[in-house]
Amino acid sequence: MILLLSAALASVAVGSLLAWSSWHLGLGGALFPASRDNSSGANFMGIIGVVALLITVGLLAFRSPSDLQLTPSGVTRHVRRHRGFKVTDVNNFAAWTDITAITPETQVVSSGPSDIHNQLIRVTFRGADASQTDATVEQDFLIQAHLLVAEPNTLYSLMKHMQEHPEDRNLLAREDAAGLLTPPPLRDRFRAAREAKKAEKAKRRSNA
Repeated sequence: MILLLSAALASVAVGSLLAWSSWHLGLGGALFPASRDNSSGANFMGIIGVVALLITVGLLAFRSPSDLQLTPSGVTRHVRRHRGFKVTDVNNFAAWTDITAITPETQVVSSGPSDIHNQLIRVTFRGADASQTDATVEQDFLIQAHLLVAEPNTLYSLMKHMQEHPEDRNLLAREDAAGLLTPPPLRDRFRAAREAKKAEKAKRRSNA
């Protein structure tokens, strides 16, 4: 997503700066409509080009692309953080047998009149304590599911299923394992939502 946005901004920057430079080289008649003062339009295009170029550089210099792997042994997350000329690799691994919770979360980002809801998945697991030998502590890492190719709800359902059903984890090693991330038909999702709602109502009545 960031690379596509950067490519789009870069093309805007190149086009705008090309128009600005062409005008100052005396070639602006072919790029700008007839006007009493095309210099203001050329300068405006130059400003747009510079701004787009700066945003593109900022996006490429400060980004954190990540990838996720689900294997029969566990969940692996790799993040490559770009901070200017410094690149840091962060690797997280949680074995299925060590995972204690897989929890969906939502990150709300305010954007003018409306809010953007980014879907996240938190993986909590028992990991080795670096300060003590042969000791484990609760650890976790956050998966930015909204930035991945897979549909977030389908990814969460698959991870939850593999946590609770060890007998199915070998399916992740098959060549067609990517098909496990195919979202179910809309009709099935509506049916599942209705059944979940009925189960919730029944639970409330039993607790009343």
